[in-house]
Amino acid sequence: MNLLKEDATLVLNAAIETSGLKKTWIADRTGINYNYLVSVLKGDRRLTTENAMKIAKVIGLDYQKILK
Repeated sequence: MNLLKEDATLVLNAAIETSGLKKTWIADRTGINYNYLVSVLKGDRRLTTENAMKIAKVIGLDYQKILK
């Protein structure tokens, strides 16, 4: 079951852009492989709920913005 909103990747990308945080830092803090993170944010790979929540937590994004 997918718990993410359809635009979750776009919301995460916008929040990362606004925050000014580097993707390498986010990957480090979340434990997500950098190459996987970049692929997910580009839409090349599927974003899991678990990884979306990790990213949101690290960048300080309210979970309600990405969860259904």
